[in-house]
Amino acid sequence: PWRLPTPALHFVFFFFAPTIPFVLSASDAPKNVTVRAQPSLVVTENATVTLQCDADSDPPVESVTWWKVNGTRSRNLTRSHNLTITSVTPADTGLYACTATNEVGSARSPSVEVGISITRSFYQLVFAMVHAMTFFFGVGSRTNFTYMFRCMYTWINVLEIFQTLNTVCVLPDKKQGHQRRSPRSVPEQCSGTLPGQAAMRVG
Repeated sequence: PWRLPTPALHFVFFFFAPTIPFVLSASDAPKNVTVRAQPSLVVTENATVTLQCDADSDPPVESVTWWKVNGTRSRNLTRSHNLTITSVTPADTGLYACTATNEVGSARSPSVEVGISITRSFYQLVFAMVHAMTFFFGVGSRTNFTYMFRCMYTWINVLEIFQTLNTVCVLPDKKQGHQRRSPRSVPEQCSGTLPGQAAMRVG
């Protein structure tokens, strides 16, 4: 007898493999190395300034070397991420740079200049002018200059402008005019000689 053909069953299997993105990260030496100062690159004498070395780096920066630049020569200062200078003096002023290093390589920052504020130079100039003029004019004029100087001296002490600078004492003397004393002799010779505090601080 005739029969209908039996239909064949066909199975189709689909396999879906998850796609995992693979990103290649290129390691490189530090870039864009710069020096940043806190609170600023120009500070008052005897203040504290902190220099920070910033860089774009992948892998991360492992070490930082600080340099003080003198012309074409550089002096190695320390190996730390920050450089803190306490009690800044004129000897600390100048150009500074840092070198950032990671496992790939190193790069150096441009130099930045640390300076001391010169706002007090005006008072130093006035002090020198008054001191010199007392010797060029007569005794009567010298008395007027002495009075003017004492007023200026008292005003400076009230404002405490010179608290952080080197100590210099000025003593009135009728025969020799004003005499400038060394800082070491100030405590013994300046007590009670002028209004306000006995020792005036100038740079």
